[in-house]
Amino acid sequence: LGELRNQLLLARGGRDRALHRVRKTLQRLRAIVRLLEPIDPALAERENLRLRRMRRSLGPLRDAAARRQTFLLLASRPRWRAHADQLRALARSEAKCREQVWAEYPAGAALWRRLEQECVALEIRLAQWPFQTLDAAVAHQALAKAGKRARRDIRIARGLHGRERRHALRRKLRRLANLQRTAAFA
Repeated sequence: LGELRNQLLLARGGRDRALHRVRKTLQRLRAIVRLLEPIDPALAERENLRLRRMRRSLGPLRDAAARRQTFLLLASRPRWRAHADQLRALARSEAKCREQVWAEYPAGAALWRRLEQECVALEIRLAQWPFQTLDAAVAHQALAKAGKRARRDIRIARGLHGRERRHALRRKLRRLANLQRTAAFA
């Protein structure tokens, strides 16, 4: 929660890296919530929904920066050297788009105030989360459920291709990895 607040303050100032870290921190908090799901499914569902909304509200800002970074990265790769000029031009275009998107969310924007309020509310709710009943058996149960979901999605994705399917599968695998890290830490 402290990391979320610190990075949120930096992101509010227009820092892309901090915005990325805010979203990663929210992913970690969601992993904690999923770890608690076997203990209190209703609480896990409510908290997961709140954290997901917070993370998604930052999506347009992160996407604007990520597209620019992707084009610059591709332009630097030997494989794409023949297209480097066009990729850098696309990166410049995306930089302008990024500036337009960020201009819609200055430091005093309602988005940042709402996220700060959510952090305060989260801190209050966090005190009620049932950490005292979390044990190895509960963690194993949450991991087994997440692993089953990931294996199912991998099975479904076999033989399919396309950006959307790949992206969905990567999301599920990241979610499982975050849960595994969180369980190991707990």
